[in-house]
Amino acid sequence: MTIVNNTTAGQLEKQLTAKEWSVITDLQVTGTINYNDWKFIGSLKRHNTLSHLDISKTQGLTNTGEIDYVFSKFKSLDTVLLPEGVTSIDACTFESCENLQYISLPSTVKAIGEMAFKGCRTLSKIHLPLGLKSIGTYAFWDCTALHSITLPETLETLDGGVFANCSDLKEIALPQKLKKIPENCFRNCVALLSVAIPEGIEEIKGKAFEHCMRLTDVKLPGTLISICEEAFKGCIKLKQVNLPDSLVEIGKKAFEDCSSLTVITLPRNLKVLCNEVLRGCSHLERLNIPSSMSEMQPNGKWKYTGLQKIGEESLRHCRSLTNIALPASMRLIESHAFRGCKLVSTIECLAPKPPIAMPNSFAGVDTENVVLFVPTQQINNYREANGWNKFKIVKGKDDSDIFV
Repeated sequence: MTIVNNTTAGQLEKQLTAKEWSVITDLQVTGTINYNDWKFIGSLKRHNTLSHLDISKTQGLTNTGEIDYVFSKFKSLDTVLLPEGVTSIDACTFESCENLQYISLPSTVKAIGEMAFKGCRTLSKIHLPLGLKSIGTYAFWDCTALHSITLPETLETLDGGVFANCSDLKEIALPQKLKKIPENCFRNCVALLSVAIPEGIEEIKGKAFEHCMRLTDVKLPGTLISICEEAFKGCIKLKQVNLPDSLVEIGKKAFEDCSSLTVITLPRNLKVLCNEVLRGCSHLERLNIPSSMSEMQPNGKWKYTGLQKIGEESLRHCRSLTNIALPASMRLIESHAFRGCKLVSTIECLAPKPPIAMPNSFAGVDTENVVLFVPTQQINNYREANGWNKFKIVKGKDDSDIFV
């Protein structure tokens, strides 16, 4: 190992000859350094020899600098030890350091910038210090050897795509202070087996867990309000999801192609099932859609609240679904909502008035033989309503508690 004591900040380059710098493989720097020295160390990548860098015993460096993406594409580097006092790892600092296996972050680091470690494909483990508050967009994107990571409880901000394409990531611990799981956060983390989302999380953004193909278990918090579009799309091993009653929105294609999902119960406060939410859930056998009573009407009967709309193609190709029960709160069924649901034998709709049905709402359903159950007093209205009039077998169901 070559040890260089830099007594005057900004003078590191002058401590050795150009030839000596060009052949160094292991380097330890002591003394004081500034950004000019840091930039000079970064310039050594052109020699493709330096593999081990230890500046943990230096003073003076407070951030890693983003002006020139200092260590970006430093292909020979495999180990970096940083000093206490560094408060930020700035944008793209170690981007595409494809042989970086280990980096020691000091306890003083508060922020990791966007794409700071993007493409570090041999980085298998990194300790994130207590005190870290933010991690920028795509900070660890394509770190394909990263197998586990613990986010410190001090973390307040996690930006989009942070762990996208981390194909070996098997487990993740999330902190309590986060309010959302950002877009693309764990997209294509194909080794991720389970995730517990802590209380306090209110939103799972678009594509957050898309194509996590080994994900079998997700624990959702009672604070969750929204699951955005394609959040769990293509999670083909996901068998069951317990949706909390706090949830009011499920976005387009949120669970599309979750082909192992067998049962799902929609929460009581959910208003809209967006387009293609459960499309391609080919093993879905049962969909539970509860409604709840909210207030007494002047006529002495209860008003129901709950799911009001089933979006376009929401249940398309749910080939194992046999029974569909729609709550009293239902108001609209959009086109092709049940297309390809070939095994459906009964549909129950407790809405006191026939929900609006688009011309192709029940396309693919065997309306000649499926038994439609509706409130007894509304049988004639259903037989005459557009879309519903395609059903040949309509039977009454006790509607004593349905408001009119």
